[in-house]
Amino acid sequence: MISHLVVLSVLSTHKVLGQMVAPVGGTSIFWNPGPRYGCYNWVQEGASGAVNPEKGVDCAPFLNPSNTRNQSRADSCVSFVNDVNGSPTCPTWQFDTWGWSYAAGQLNASPGYAGTFSSGSVMLRNSARDTTDCGLYEVTLSYQYWPGAIIKYVTGDFSRETNLDMAAHFVVEYDVLIESDPTALAGPRGNCNGDQRRFLTTDFIYTFGDQTNLLSIVHFNPTNLGPPIVPWTQNTTAGCRFLVQLPQYTIQEGVQTHIGLDFKTLLQTAGTNTCHPNGLPADIWPQAVQIVTSNVGTNMVVHLSNVDAQLASSTTPVSSGSAPSSSTSPPPPPSSGDTQVKFGQCGGQAWTGPTACAAGTTCQVQNIYYSQCLP
Repeated sequence: MISHLVVLSVLSTHKVLGQMVAPVGGTSIFWNPGPRYGCYNWVQEGASGAVNPEKGVDCAPFLNPSNTRNQSRADSCVSFVNDVNGSPTCPTWQFDTWGWSYAAGQLNASPGYAGTFSSGSVMLRNSARDTTDCGLYEVTLSYQYWPGAIIKYVTGDFSRETNLDMAAHFVVEYDVLIESDPTALAGPRGNCNGDQRRFLTTDFIYTFGDQTNLLSIVHFNPTNLGPPIVPWTQNTTAGCRFLVQLPQYTIQEGVQTHIGLDFKTLLQTAGTNTCHPNGLPADIWPQAVQIVTSNVGTNMVVHLSNVDAQLASSTTPVSSGSAPSSSTSPPPPPSSGDTQVKFGQCGGQAWTGPTACAAGTTCQVQNIYYSQCLP
């Protein structure tokens, strides 16, 4: 599996829900409908061995190479290859954890973590409020392509391997509800030096050449953590990791919200932060799609449904919390004459929102894509 990628983030207090998208003419890259049938694995990241034996109860139909169960395609491992020994290798739905220990009895405990599949919906619980340290704890829903496993089925053509070259758009979408919790921050350790993290992100992990890269989009951070936590980027010869906050993708707790991210467009605009400054390279392979809760001294319960990732010929705008719009024109951007709040975005390449900052803050350049109102 992919090793844990520690990402730190910030979110503007500017609560503009903004414009999401939905795929048009799309084909899912998900090989099995795990959330529908309760098929999943638990994986404890940062630990070796079979430290978390919990699994779903109905994975057998998807783990049998001779399976012909049809969910709009031939759900069979024979449509995958393994670079090591040539045998079929299936991608899987996973609950991933970081910081928590199954051996210590923290599954379905508090402090602790939990994850459930029920009638196509997924619940993630990350209860770190009453921990005795200020460590980072994560609970993640992940669709994971294991090393060497690449899907070949796209619109009936098994001779082609799935990569982002195959369509104009790559859209990850789902519906999400973060439970309102007025006691989520009332932990015993204070504010952990200002870091009371309570984040929700959508992560896309992908490879090209010999690099493994991550682009992470922040949706929720009610404690409004500021620098130096973000912008966060790490570029090495092994790959680039970039976490970005964009107001149009933020959500609020207690509100059912539709998330729709065109990662191909996002990757095209991320530039040097994602190790391909001259545009998208050829042969970008999906490695994992993840929905991540990250907590330091806080609690969080998230409900997910209708999770999908599609290669699509086009997209249509979707207002957060609504069904896809019949219009193909996005709403007008906020006026550049408005005043941005503290820690809000105030500039960057293609930014059309407020450029003036609230009293006591100034607009400071973080990178060519993001400037922020900082004290």
